[in-house]
Amino acid sequence: LKDGGYIRILGLLYVADMLKKQMHVIVPRAKRMKTLQATWELVKSIRQKSIVMKDVQRVLGNAAYICGSQRCRAGSLVMRLIYPWTVDTTFDRLKRDRGSRRKLIAALAMLTVLVEFRDPIILSVESVNAQFTYIFTDASTNGGPNGEPMIGALVLGKDGRAYAFSWILPEERD
Repeated sequence: LKDGGYIRILGLLYVADMLKKQMHVIVPRAKRMKTLQATWELVKSIRQKSIVMKDVQRVLGNAAYICGSQRCRAGSLVMRLIYPWTVDTTFDRLKRDRGSRRKLIAALAMLTVLVEFRDPIILSVESVNAQFTYIFTDASTNGGPNGEPMIGALVLGKDGRAYAFSWILPEERD
């Protein structure tokens, strides 16, 4: 554990609460703020009619990461409104349509609420009757220190001990 009692695995903070024998999985505040900033910049570019598809994809990807890393996954309905903006065949048509641009701004406004909402996943050995060992894994195509692919795992043993692992896999770059 790092100072402050947490482990960082693929961008998420696993914060230990030893008194309650719990682990809280938290999206770092910096990631939320970076995503909100990108969302506000995207809204500004929409209003100036200078939308870039890559910016829409970046905001959507970051929001999906945040919403998918929380207990409540309500963001999927809002994000569904944004997906057509990430496809070449529909992007050019949508960016010229004033009504579609207004709907995108409304969807992004809803998305900011979801990105700001902090709802950590709580892992606890006391919340189950049976003695289980939990294994959580995640992978990233560019999570390594130099942009290499990386895989990570968190093992919560039946005795309540936590073990974290991460491996850089440069041979899997392609």
